[in-house]
Amino acid sequence: MIGAPSDIKEEILVACRVINKWNNINSESRHCILMPLHWSFSSYPSSGSHPQKLLNKQLSEKSDVMLSFFGAKLGSVTDTDISGTVEEINEHLLKGKQVMVFFRNRI
Repeated sequence: MIGAPSDIKEEILVACRVINKWNNINSESRHCILMPLHWSFSSYPSSGSHPQKLLNKQLSEKSDVMLSFFGAKLGSVTDTDISGTVEEINEHLLKGKQVMVFFRNRI
């Protein structure tokens, strides 16, 4: 899963390209395919809960590892955390999943 606030766009595209390149080089020999998940292209309309909780159910629960990117913004506050991305990080950590956090050098 790729998590990032709305000011991160280029890094998401780069991460997807790198993941796809890894798949092309390694998936056959390692019998493993990595599937990038991001709310902008992996989620679907739903209702019945807080929007972030719906995203957590659609994406975080399916994910084995999370790549997180931050720039100038932390993200939007949710009903339980300081930002959606931070909530996604916490969801992964609570379930013992790996999380990698990256920061832009320049804003």
